[in-house]
Amino acid sequence: MRDCGARIPVFLAMCKVHWRALRQADRDEVWASYYANGPGSPAHMAVIVAVARRAYERSHGGEAR
Repeated sequence: MRDCGARIPVFLAMCKVHWRALRQADRDEVWASYYANGPGSPAHMAVIVAVARRAYERSHGGEAR
């Protein structure tokens, strides 16, 4: 299987969050989960969703729907 890390920015884009817009701590959290839980695992995807949600809320000044 090809590098699943390449899919992280694509998934974030679907959540309307750009990888470069994330804070370094959020990026570190995503990569730590990638290595700890494995790419594509439910736990890793949950971390990505949580990070995307926080980033969206920060950039849009409110709760994500």
